[in-house]
Order: sequence, then structure tokens, then C-alpha cells
Amino acid sequence: MIREEFCQPREAFPKGPRGLFRVLVLGGSQGAHSINVAMMEALESLTSKRGNIHITHQTGESDFAMVKRVYENSGFSHDVRPFIDGMAEQYRKASLVICRAGATTLAEVTACGKVSVLIPYPHAAHNHQEKNARVLEAANAGELVLDHELSGTRITQSILRALEDPQRLEEMEENSYQLGNRDATEKVRQICMDLLEDANRKSGHAGKTQGNYVLSCF
Repeated sequence: MIREEFCQPREAFPKGPRGLFRVLVLGGSQGAHSINVAMMEALESLTSKRGNIHITHQTGESDFAMVKRVYENSGFSHDVRPFIDGMAEQYRKASLVICRAGATTLAEVTACGKVSVLIPYPHAAHNHQEKNARVLEAANAGELVLDHELSGTRITQSILRALEDPQRLEEMEENSYQLGNRDATEKVRQICMDLLEDANRKSGHAGKTQGNYVLSCF
């Protein structure tokens, strides 16, 4: 499930103002060293486009100082933080998201209808992140880059493809949005309430919100 702010109608996620192409780089709450390094390498290759690109980068605590220093010397418009609060707002503004492929992240990305470059965590249980990413890749809603293939060159290529082909980007945004499950939280809430009602009915408390059984839902 995802938070309510991600479960808004499409009109709540308008395209950003024309001008800067906004790249959102995420490595999870702890950051991802391989993504941080590849992104820093990519900056040099993207120098000719730096007047067209803004990068918001969540680094995690361990790489924050190093990554921030590189951005400050790069000339790119940037917002570098160890951790980002208000993630829904960042998704709203993003043109492209570079991220891991955990289930929650992909639920958020598709709920917002954003195009993603997906770099699965290579040590995830049962390789589930790569399996997640391949679903989006097959739907032409995202691009898969395996962690061992990750480099500044690959990141540069992905950003330039998105930046220089707006029609392709728009098609992928539509595909991503169609994959989004924006009412999942409400469905789970309703299941909880149905279970509670059924339990109370069996215990003789039908129609009551309190009884012998209480379910905690969010």
C-alpha cells in the first residue's frame, strides 16, 4: 500500500513547467552507493545539457557530503539531501525517476505515472526487485539497468533518451500511469472493515464498530 498523497487523480500530478528537465534520483532511505557513484560520473558526460536539467538526489547519510561536493562543483541546478521528506511532491515535479525497484517505490512511481530508470538491488530476496523491474520494462513504462551494468555512461544514455524524445517519454508516462493501483489502500481498508463486521456479526455485535474483535487499519 502507499500513502494517501500518492492516491490522487491524475490532475493532481500535472506536468512541471516547461524548461528544466527534472531528474529525481533515489536509492532508498539508506541511499545506494552504486547509484550515487554512477550519477556523479554521469554529470561530466551531461555537461552540455546542464542548463536544461535540474537534479534532486537522495543520497543516504554515508555518501551525502561527497555527492553534495561533486554537485556544487558541477554547475548543475541541484537539490542534494541525505533523505527526502514529502516524496509525493518530488514525484509530481519529476520528469524522470532513477531508483531501485522495491515494491513500494514502484507503486509510488506508477501511481504518479512517472517514467523510471530501474536499478534493482542485486541482493534482494529471491531477486524480487529485478522481477518487479521487468514488469515495468515489458510494459514500456520504465527502463531496466542491472546493478552490475550500472555506470555513468548508462545513466547518461537513459537521461538523454528521455530528455531528447518527449513523445516517447509521454507514451511511457501513460503506460506507467495505467499500471498504477491508486485505490489499493482503500481496498485493503474495506477488506479490514468487512472482516471486522463479519467477526462482530458472528460474536453477536453485528453493525457495531466495537466488539470482541478489533482490527487496526491504516
